Amino acid sequence: MRGMESPLLSDKLLAGVDAVVLTHEHDDHTDPTTLTVLLAHTQALVIGSAACVAVAHGIGYPPERCRVLRHEQALAVKDVRLTAVAMHDPGAQDCNGYVVETPDVAILQCGDSLYFDGFRALARRWTLDAILVSVGVSPPGETPYMDEADAARVARDSGAHTLIPQHFDLWQSTTMDPRHVVTAASWYCPRTVVIPAYVKRRITISTQ
Repeated sequence: MRGMESPLLSDKLLAGVDAVVLTHEHDDHTDPTTLTVLLAHTQALVIGSAACVAVAHGIGYPPERCRVLRHEQALAVKDVRLTAVAMHDPGAQDCNGYVVETPDVAILQCGDSLYFDGFRALARRWTLDAILVSVGVSPPGETPYMDEADAARVARDSGAHTLIPQHFDLWQSTTMDPRHVVTAASWYCPRTVVIPAYVKRRITISTQ
């Protein structure tokens, strides 16, 4: 299964899209341009929170191509099982995290969630091979993303073997050097591997 949140789509990539999984309704995560292309050229299923699916309906997706997943609900797409879990993103109308389970690995996608106590509970339910978190340098008086210490604490609490920082290079005003996450992780969770996510760069997740 492949899911995308970028308008940079090729025919080769589109041919393999079975579903697009959306964490919250902000345009950089539920992109109307991308969804319009997927609607026209694929039969991909849109999976997301209620606010995300409302965006898809507004573009013209029929009900049979949309699934609202509420917290604790699960859905299988081929050999991938998705479970929607609660996250903490005060800037979103509503939001989901997703535990993505394949026959080989289990991954937690946190969207733009901030740090909160729920990550310890998730560690009691799943053995997570990797966790993806959005990090950045927040403007004064604002907290749109986790900082490096928050990301490291999430990795510590969740028990994930691999921490994948994302979003650190998306907005000029919040850019963070991901090496800061590596430094923080060396204090909070020294056994965790930190692999920053870059556009068009493949990440291999180890289960060791």
